[in-house]
Amino acid sequence: MIIDNLEKINLLPKNERNIIHYLLEEINEINKEVNNHRNYFYNLNIDWQDYHDEYSPERVDPCPDYYGYYSLIEGNKVIGDKMTIEELDNAIFIIEEFIESIW
Repeated sequence: MIIDNLEKINLLPKNERNIIHYLLEEINEINKEVNNHRNYFYNLNIDWQDYHDEYSPERVDPCPDYYGYYSLIEGNKVIGDKMTIEELDNAIFIIEEFIESIW
């Protein structure tokens, strides 16, 4: 589920809502900055996995369940891996610092 409005933020765990609200503001700033310097529309978003991963009985290794994890997506491309809220915060910070350093 792409987190792009306040209604969707209310579906998240209570202890993560304020952080996501702040991170959405940062994502919007990143999108504006990149779009001001590029000839195409850039739309970075936060995705929250709102379903449990399927478990296959044929697997012998542990099957990870990424329910509640976050991802960064741009268009149809996932950037990076599944992240906790802390890892997402760090990733957005790094992206923002990188963009500020080149423009």
